[in-house]
Amino acid sequence: MICPRCGTYDCLRSHRRKIEYLLGIFGMLPWRCVECQKRFYARNVPLRYLLYAHCRLCGNLDLMSIRREKLAREWVSRLEMRLGARPVRCDACRNDFATWRPVRPARVRMEEEEVGHATVDSGK
Repeated sequence: MICPRCGTYDCLRSHRRKIEYLLGIFGMLPWRCVECQKRFYARNVPLRYLLYAHCRLCGNLDLMSIRREKLAREWVSRLEMRLGARPVRCDACRNDFATWRPVRPARVRMEEEEVGHATVDSGK
């Protein structure tokens, strides 16, 4: 997440106030910048990536497949896997969960990173 005031990437999810649960229905969540303490609202995942699997806690799209046995402790996950979901893990927050959505291909991630680095380098 990028802070709209100072532009740093050091933002964390902020605790919701009572009225902010309504914004959560539309995907808008509260965030706070660690650097400038600005509180703002943003989606956990950009709209163009909503159809891909993402972490429910942090919104990370870089997920890796794990063995079914690792996730078989939770009855909800066992039920999801019996219905066809795949077990995945988010390395950023160490969350293990099952999902039906496709995992974003690594080739797409690498191309986006290359484009991102090219735009950053050309600006200097």
